[in-house]
Amino acid sequence: MKKKRIAVAVCAVALLGAAGAGAGVLYARQQEGRTAKQQEEALANEMNSLQGTYQTLCEEVDHEKIYEGVTVMGLDLSGMTQEEAKTALDQAFDETVLSKTILLKYGEKSWKYTYADLGFTANTEELAAKAYEVGRSGDVKQRYEALARLSSAKVDFEMTDQYDTAKLEEIITEIKEELDQPAKDATITLESGKFVIEDEQVGYTLNADDCRSKLNSALDTRDSAELELTVEEVQPTRTRAELSKIQDIIGEFSTTYNSGEVDRSKNLQVGSSKIDGTVLMPGESFNYNDAVSPVNAASGYRNASTILDGEYVPGMGGGLCQVCTTLYNAVIRAELEVTERYAHSLKPSYVKLGQDAAMSIGGKNFQFKNNSSAPIYIQAYASGGKIVARIYGVEEHDPSRSVSFETVVVKEYEKPAEKVKEDPSQPEGYRKVTHKGYTGCKVDVYKIVTQNGKTTREYFSSSSYMSTADEVTIGTAKPVSTTPEPEESSAPAPTSPETSEPAQNSDSSADSTAQ
Repeated sequence: MKKKRIAVAVCAVALLGAAGAGAGVLYARQQEGRTAKQQEEALANEMNSLQGTYQTLCEEVDHEKIYEGVTVMGLDLSGMTQEEAKTALDQAFDETVLSKTILLKYGEKSWKYTYADLGFTANTEELAAKAYEVGRSGDVKQRYEALARLSSAKVDFEMTDQYDTAKLEEIITEIKEELDQPAKDATITLESGKFVIEDEQVGYTLNADDCRSKLNSALDTRDSAELELTVEEVQPTRTRAELSKIQDIIGEFSTTYNSGEVDRSKNLQVGSSKIDGTVLMPGESFNYNDAVSPVNAASGYRNASTILDGEYVPGMGGGLCQVCTTLYNAVIRAELEVTERYAHSLKPSYVKLGQDAAMSIGGKNFQFKNNSSAPIYIQAYASGGKIVARIYGVEEHDPSRSVSFETVVVKEYEKPAEKVKEDPSQPEGYRKVTHKGYTGCKVDVYKIVTQNGKTTREYFSSSSYMSTADEVTIGTAKPVSTTPEPEESSAPAPTSPETSEPAQNSDSSADSTAQ
């Protein structure tokens, strides 16, 4: 009956659309033999009938519900409003997708998430709008033709959905943080002259890439799933077996200091403690500035004499250069690879020229690399006026091998002209050396190796030290001459024993510069 009604409707639309002219001629031929009045009445009745049918079907076309034959993934939406269709689609999406679960498992641990937890969304609003628009384009005839096609060929839309990848990554991160257990390196300490080693521990980490791949594959099915997570071992970088190799003293050196200088002595002790116990695996590097930082009062450092712009001035951490120098000499005697080293700007007093190593945070630094085949351990301490640095490891050289270093002065630099400061409060002839300068020089250092009775000598490094001027203060006040009042007596007036302060001997001034 519905197909017949649609056909009639299409016919009615065609008759009415012809504006009556052609339809009247055709109708007149069909009514030959009737009276004019009968023909007129018959035509009027037919037109009224068609008009009524047309009006009825127009009302059926113009309603606010989805036409029959429109589905979304097989879900029939016919007879629903657009809002009702969205509600039905949301409910279907919830039942078929959002309520499904993903169970992630590892050992006795598990994590369960619904698709809703994973931030799944679908284009239900867009699909409801598309379903409603089916058959609603064109004029009445075209729309009925579309409806006629729907009766035999339904229109089905695919639902598309997506999930929040950021939410997925958040879940992976949460699981990883719960499962991951970092590896613990073996540790080594020197106690009473013997090494004590604590065993390493293997760590574990979630394979995030594998987890992500499994999740994506499961989510593509839009169905519930159970997934076994992959957790991998993380091996420690330092093991008992490796650290147990550390037995030999492969390089050592010491320098002395004045323990009466309390603040500087404290800096030497703090600086030494910062590097004491350092372990370097083969190929690892040591950065002195990083090791002793931060150089501030909170770390235990104090103000003591430091070199700044060629002068000794008070500065935080004064004395750290001596710790650096002591370590440098132990390193070169262990024959490890020095990658960065600087000489001081002024001659050092606690080590031979050319064998010092300067440092300044943000500036000069000392770095070296453990280029041996075994781990090394650094021992460093300052006590009783002596700084000691030792490098422990595996002696890879011949037992008969000995290493020393020789300094050769290549060039000397005289002091510049003295710096003179005038003091008007002192009389002419007054002179005092307030700061004693230094001569400079350039030196070369040679490495001397003796092994199996044979000695070699080869160039090792060069260093230059600047010269500085003496600073002298002279008096500029002119003596004031006075004429004595004549006395009543005729006796001659006595002569004043001194009329001015004698000049100071410049050799009597002390040089208070601390090295």
